[in-house]
Amino acid sequence: MESPRKPGQARAVQYIALARAALITLLGLLLVFRAVASPDPAWRVTGSALAFALVLLGTLMGARAMRRLQQLRAGLPPGNTPGT
Repeated sequence: MESPRKPGQARAVQYIALARAALITLLGLLLVFRAVASPDPAWRVTGSALAFALVLLGTLMGARAMRRLQQLRAGLPPGNTPGT
């Protein structure tokens, strides 16, 4: 059985998720520069595709964490935003 969360714990979890999303996005951007500088054409294509996937994943994760943070600040329970 899980113990109930403390008042600030839910917000801290979302800040950690936001930091993780930023790190994944930065990793993708670093991979873009590495792939573009590579002399191997196969690595350029593969690295660019992987970098695009990482940047997209990090951006989507960051958007989700930001939406949850806004819901917590507004006092709404986590879940779908009303009216959407």
